[in-house]
Amino acid sequence: MNDKFKTYLSEVAKLEALLVNLSKEQLAFRVADNKWNITEILAHLVDTEIQVYTRFRSILADDVPYLSNHNQEKWTTAFKHSESDPKESLSNFKLIRNLNYRLIESLDEAQLRMEGLHSTRGRMTVATLIKGHIVHLRNHLDQIEKSLKE
Repeated sequence: MNDKFKTYLSEVAKLEALLVNLSKEQLAFRVADNKWNITEILAHLVDTEIQVYTRFRSILADDVPYLSNHNQEKWTTAFKHSESDPKESLSNFKLIRNLNYRLIESLDEAQLRMEGLHSTRGRMTVATLIKGHIVHLRNHLDQIEKSLKE
């Protein structure tokens, strides 16, 4: 069992704790016009986690793993993230994050070193991808905390 990346899953509890009993106003509040609100952040986390799910599997199983990037701003607009259901987004994020973690904890050191070619970041190992998405969630946790203090 590979538990050196346990924060990949454990940080989800922090996200849940931040969202307890938030009003519609808090979920929709923007710290600035060009910043996402909490509802949009949650929908973005789902999008990203789905991509991570695919990226892990591509690196581990495909002959030539290519990891495409997505335009998060365009996805937020195109998929109307501001109109998404925050509870549903959190539920979906938790489900996919848990699936990803189940895979992570099964990986050996050789698998963690396997690489894919990211369309904008170049070569990335599974371990680098995991670490990056731990940081990604932490950054959004900070963003949510800041929004709740405004």
